[in-house]
Amino acid sequence: MQAKSAAVDARDERQVLAVGADRDREGAVKAVDVNGVPVLFACVEGEVYAIRNRCGDSPLPLEFGSLTGSELRCSWHGCRYDVRSGRRVDGQVGSIQVF
Repeated sequence: MQAKSAAVDARDERQVLAVGADRDREGAVKAVDVNGVPVLFACVEGEVYAIRNRCGDSPLPLEFGSLTGSELRCSWHGCRYDVRSGRRVDGQVGSIQVF
C-alpha cells in the first residue's frame, strides 16, 4: 500500500496492513486510528484499501456503512463512495481521502 498523505507514511505500512481488513474476507471493513487519523480499511477483490473514516466533511464515521463490491454506502447520509478512489459514485460531487 502506498501512502498518499503524511498521516500514514512508509514507516506505518506494516502496522497498517497488520490491523487492516482481512484479505480473505471479501467485503470486510475495519476502523482503526493511525497516528490520530481515523482510517477505515476495506477488502475488495483480495486487496485492502484505506480511506479516511469520515463521510465527506462531516465528523460522522463510515464504519457503520455497507460495502458492496467497491462501493461503500454511508449509514448516516446514504452517500456512496468507491473505496478504491474515494470518489462519490451517487452522482454527487465530492470524495473522501484515500491513503
